[in-house]
Amino acid sequence: MTLVNITMKKNYKKIIALGAAFAVIATGTFSDSAFAVVRPNFCANLNQAVSLLDQRIITREGVLKTRQNERLQNLKNSRNLRDAKLTELKQNVITGLAPAYSKMEALAKTEGQKTAVNNFKIVMENAVSARKNTVSAAASDYRQEIDRIIALRNSAIDTAVRNFKNSNQAAVKKAKMDCVAEVRPLIARTTFVASVRTAKSNLMSDKQKIGIPTPLVKSASANYKNALTKANQDFKTAAEKARIDLKVSFGK
Repeated sequence: MTLVNITMKKNYKKIIALGAAFAVIATGTFSDSAFAVVRPNFCANLNQAVSLLDQRIITREGVLKTRQNERLQNLKNSRNLRDAKLTELKQNVITGLAPAYSKMEALAKTEGQKTAVNNFKIVMENAVSARKNTVSAAASDYRQEIDRIIALRNSAIDTAVRNFKNSNQAAVKKAKMDCVAEVRPLIARTTFVASVRTAKSNLMSDKQKIGIPTPLVKSASANYKNALTKANQDFKTAAEKARIDLKVSFGK
């Protein structure tokens, strides 16, 4: 056998070995011998793997918390904007009635007309107060409901993250025990990877279940709007009756 033939056979064996290794990686199937090629030192490198896992957990938790805070801040902004509009509405009602009262008082000539104007003011002030109290109560209920929704979502997210962390810690603990017990590297790593993937899958599932509490927010908004609608209708009814009574007192 010539030197050329020996060299060709050695190269051929290397090519076959490399081909087998690439085939294993491509198909994702691992035998004991294949695992020795791909991951020969799982237990020796476990601490490094755990360090990388911890970094990923911290990163994932940070992203989750950031998104959570952004969504909850949007809810708070919506709530605060509603409060600001309510305050503006109250102020407009108060400043809008004062000029009307002055004009009526200037037109009242007889004692009967003056009494009627005074009664009108009393009825209107009571109507304004009733509407203000109703709207304030509805706004308070709305704020409390939004705060409750935020608290529920915070609790659900915290629980999901805690379960995720606990699952990963359990996977690490199991891997360390397997390495101490000299479980075959393939089995130890396969168990570890499967546990980590399950933890991630459960976290994603929990996130989907939590979701954005749109139905709860819509329900709170609908209750608030319904209360406002009723308060405004009651106010209009009282104001219309007061207007008619005042008109009669002026003989019109």
